[in-house]
Amino acid sequence: MQMLGVDFDVCVTVGIIQLTGLPANGIWSGNGITPTGLYNPTAAGTYDFTYSFGSSNCLTTDVVSLTVNALPIVAAGNDTTLCDQPGTVQFNGLPLGGYMVRNSHQFIWRF
Repeated sequence: MQMLGVDFDVCVTVGIIQLTGLPANGIWSGNGITPTGLYNPTAAGTYDFTYSFGSSNCLTTDVVSLTVNALPIVAAGNDTTLCDQPGTVQFNGLPLGGYMVRNSHQFIWRF
């Protein structure tokens, strides 16, 4: 009986998360998780958590893998000063796939 669904990823800065299993009121176990399913990711890596429900001959368990991803290293290039310049200025940021947000007098690289 699958109770947990698919494995998933979070970012290391997500804060405390609540894992849930079905049927409700089972017990969680694994490194750093509370029996009620609270987990605070603090380091990148892959973690396996077991959810158990029932007892004796009616005990069922399922395992979910949680991958905690480190923060990406971002770079928006050197600081640049512009003075009412005509035309387009190209800014590039890394990693690819991010976007810039203008905030009054600065640009912020979001990934």
